[in-house]
Amino acid sequence: MPIPVELMLQSDTGLVKFELVADCLVLMSGHAGSGSNYAASQAIACRPVRSARVMTPGESRSWLRTFGSVEGRAQLVCVPHAGSGASCFAVWRRHLPVEVKLVAVQLPGREDRWREPPMTDIGAAADQLVPQLEPAISARSTVLFGHSMGGLLAHALQRRLEDIGRPAAHLIVSGCHPSDHPVPRRRIGHLGDDDFVAEIRSRGGMPAELLKPQVLKMFLPALRADIRMAESYYPSPDRPLRGPLSAFGGEQDIHVPWEGVLEWRRHTSAQFDATPFQGSHFFVNTARQEVVAAVQSIMVAVMGRSVSPAEKLK
Repeated sequence: MPIPVELMLQSDTGLVKFELVADCLVLMSGHAGSGSNYAASQAIACRPVRSARVMTPGESRSWLRTFGSVEGRAQLVCVPHAGSGASCFAVWRRHLPVEVKLVAVQLPGREDRWREPPMTDIGAAADQLVPQLEPAISARSTVLFGHSMGGLLAHALQRRLEDIGRPAAHLIVSGCHPSDHPVPRRRIGHLGDDDFVAEIRSRGGMPAELLKPQVLKMFLPALRADIRMAESYYPSPDRPLRGPLSAFGGEQDIHVPWEGVLEWRRHTSAQFDATPFQGSHFFVNTARQEVVAAVQSIMVAVMGRSVSPAEKLK
């Protein structure tokens, strides 16, 4: 029986209480506002908290959430998959060394940003994230990790960070392939609700708890926006990254076949490696310990290099 996780938000309409029950973010009390929506995070499995956390409106508008200590020689910045929120990475904290600061991206339209409309353009999301990420990356070596749609957004972020001379030390894309792969991504963002939900369920990304009509009504707008965001991103191998890139894939992922994962090697002029994991599209959940161990190995290597951000593009 999962232990509920509480989250308290201070909004302009008063205090709002959400509770994570069976991996669903549920409005328990307070007024969410007419027409607002928020996404329930898939397969969150967060640690229970002992007391509710109160966030001010200014804090909730931030794009970054930190789990655990704010200190660290290096930091891991994680971007969640479509429909999910920053808290899906909270459980990673226990598997990472104390020298690593764990940060996750919180996109509009979910969790503590439930009142904000979701975005449908990866470029626009990356443009808004860069100013918040850049100071943190300047302060310590950083690894960027993103799964599925989050992998595409992480790639867009790294490209923009390179443009301003502040790239992450390493990029990890997981459960996704570049759009120029010979087998194109199946586009589903335009489908009607029933067909859209059926397609998401086939990918293992729709827990039974989310199929309740009242939950689907709140969950689908952000999920559909994320899918459209992923479907509209077309990174070109003609402009490869200049830093190291790792790609993770699921051995049984029929939506992102292994040959598609390997296509990322054309998107960097530096070191490339690819790691397969047992599981389908959401192997990051079913093989979590193995995935985090692989990320930790990269973090250790990054901390060992200990280069300054200005040296990363030389």
